[in-house]
Amino acid sequence: MSVSVATSSPSSLTESEEARAQRRIARIRLEMELPDFQNIKLEFLDDLAEVIGIAPGDIWITSIRLGCVILRLSLSESAEHSLETKWEDREKEPLVELFKKRYKVAWVRFYDVPETRISVIVNVKDSGHTLTWLHLSDAHFRSEEGGKKFSQDKVTGKFLEALPKLLGEWKLEPDLVFFTGDLSFSGKREEFGVVGDFLKKLQASLPRQARFLCVPGNHDVTWNNIDPEEEERLRGSLGNEDQVNSLLLDASQKGRLTECLRRLSNFSEFVKSDPLMAGHPAIGDLLYYSEVIDHQGFKIGVAGLNSVWCSTRKDLAKTEVTQSLDLGHLVMGEPQIKTALDRLREAHIKVALVHHPPISEWFRHFELPIHINSFSEFDFILRGHQHVQNFIGLDPNLDEKNKFFPLAAGALYSHPGHPNGVNAVKVDLATGIVEAFSWVYLNSHSVWRKNLGPRETGFIEFSLSMRVRERLSIPARHVA
Repeated sequence: MSVSVATSSPSSLTESEEARAQRRIARIRLEMELPDFQNIKLEFLDDLAEVIGIAPGDIWITSIRLGCVILRLSLSESAEHSLETKWEDREKEPLVELFKKRYKVAWVRFYDVPETRISVIVNVKDSGHTLTWLHLSDAHFRSEEGGKKFSQDKVTGKFLEALPKLLGEWKLEPDLVFFTGDLSFSGKREEFGVVGDFLKKLQASLPRQARFLCVPGNHDVTWNNIDPEEEERLRGSLGNEDQVNSLLLDASQKGRLTECLRRLSNFSEFVKSDPLMAGHPAIGDLLYYSEVIDHQGFKIGVAGLNSVWCSTRKDLAKTEVTQSLDLGHLVMGEPQIKTALDRLREAHIKVALVHHPPISEWFRHFELPIHINSFSEFDFILRGHQHVQNFIGLDPNLDEKNKFFPLAAGALYSHPGHPNGVNAVKVDLATGIVEAFSWVYLNSHSVWRKNLGPRETGFIEFSLSMRVRERLSIPARHVA
């Protein structure tokens, strides 16, 4: 398991400190359990100092957390260079090789980071009970040839080419692949054919067979299946919670609801017919689903929620200044969310997939209290739509026991030159430690790489909430 690197960047440096301001983070993984490391900690520090060529007193432990020990090193520039040189020496210096063997060192990596100290993270072996998922969103796959498709094919092709290395660097083997909407550009059947081809190549790039689950986005709506006159009546009949519940639940409204959902018929056909979607949960009348997946003896609940069943065509706008007719007019409906949660009641971990960010300006005002009361019951909320990775964010209104984690993947592809990104998450089900990884596409270099962000590592670590740890029967001593 990994931990986030704690760095310090002083606001002002002396002249001598400026000469040492560019440092590196070295991240070391040891294949041993934490109690075993505790027993040999002092010997480890002495031997590491000897390998680097510095005094043992220059290494001190600032904190000890579950599964890992953060060692903070004060290194001269020459000592820093010595560590990297010896580790990468192809002639395999005996002292270094002995150190690697004795402490079961799996690998060492170096990262440029502006600070006057180096942090070395010592990892211990994973528990063996982990859940890993890859999170994609907003690919907007096109079928018509042209400049935009050319640019899209370049970015997504580079992603498929780089994916084995991106995952391999962190030893990630996704069990699940989540796609939170906007698979297609305009909901055309041919575009979903392109989606299917991409997912086939994606599976071939993964280290193991994964299960694919998705939800629709506004770009997956087929505009030609929306009748303008009927749409105006529909939008006028969703003014309050009672009207929404009536449309979703009353038998007398079945015909209207069926007509409404024709806008997602191509998406629905794709989910039901594409070979890689064979393991996808069955989607109901409202094109949402929930399922409890058995994984290594743990129950993982996944709810795929439909935030776009009343998303409409932009060309119905009566003025050119209207940015989106969806803004402030979308509805999920409490029956959809409540039914999904009821089906996940016995799950150890509850994951919601949804395209639009809940509790946001995209939804009608009467939906917001429903979102506030309902979505906090999920443990992870994975979303898309806004094309920006939030990497991690916690609702400040929730206490530690009930906190949940909303994660936005960014856009796999949006427009030429726009930011593109994807996420992955690894959950250790035995300890409650979660690692979130992020990658972005650099247009200037035409490459995918780690999203270094503020922590300069491409990942962050946090602990599952207390309520989830209680479901998983994780002792309090495992709190990170």
